Amino acid sequence: IIFPLDKVAFISPVEGNIYLKLQCQPHLAVEHQGFLTIFEDVSGFGAWHRRWFVLSKSCISYSVYSNGEDDKEPVGRINLANCISKKIEPVNRELCARPNTFELITVRPQQEDDTETLVSHCKDTL
Repeated sequence: IIFPLDKVAFISPVEGNIYLKLQCQPHLAVEHQGFLTIFEDVSGFGAWHRRWFVLSKSCISYSVYSNGEDDKEPVGRINLANCISKKIEPVNRELCARPNTFELITVRPQQEDDTETLVSHCKDTL
């Protein structure tokens, strides 16, 4: 980035241009945890399940129990780097009557065993 110094006072000893090189790296130090209810596909039917969620850096992990009760591996992870939602806000009540519901839309490369479900949509990318 170049900043020309053409509007600097005439008596200023500074003249010419300022050259600036920037490097940006995200620093995500957010860490939150608590219970949320997630909509999951269970054998072709939708069901709401209460899960323990941990937001750490750019990943949301969820498990059946909180870490204080059980140290099992998470049953799922959502990589927020793959989130394409333009804005995270409560969804329209016509989509879901549950209060404080929000939707995260993520993408990932399609895999051979992927199928259409209530919570996933496959695009023909294979």
